[in-house]
Amino acid sequence: SSETELFHIICQNAITFDGIKMAWIGLIDESRQHIKPVTRYGEGIDYIETAGIPLDLNNPLGNEPTAIAVRSDHCYWSQDFGQDSNLTAWHSRAAQFGWKSAGALPLHRNGTVIGTLTLYSNKLKTFDDYLQNLLIEIGVDIDYALNNFQQETRRKLAEATLREGEEQLRSITNNAGALIFLKDLDG
Repeated sequence: SSETELFHIICQNAITFDGIKMAWIGLIDESRQHIKPVTRYGEGIDYIETAGIPLDLNNPLGNEPTAIAVRSDHCYWSQDFGQDSNLTAWHSRAAQFGWKSAGALPLHRNGTVIGTLTLYSNKLKTFDDYLQNLLIEIGVDIDYALNNFQQETRRKLAEATLREGEEQLRSITNNAGALIFLKDLDG
């Protein structure tokens, strides 16, 4: 019924896949140019601090699967986190939590990247073709749900605006001392 509920359910269910130990969803904070965690579930959730992941490519911490997926608007799969040269700044932190592989999927609202679903595993090469395709399908479903939540919000706003206009018109009509009807020249 809401993004918050959807995100929690996705992260909770994601760790049921063999090897997946932690899942989180982060949304882009445009003002601070980073990805802020909104939902985390599983073991090692302290890996992602509340400060978020910087999007700046020049910041070494901006080379994390999450930021790479957001910047490229493509899924990022690291089958061997500790040997992935793109993730050097994160090697020791990943080792501390036992992450051996990771995957990050960009999330969209109306075709624009708004965040990611990122998963970590304690096994090497967790994200085989089958799991990658399944997660990509889940990402498409999440995008669809996010679009529907936004459309529903717009619909409710339009209804509220219409109700307000009707109430104003009703108030004017009920409080008017007289109503004038005009007839055009054709009858």
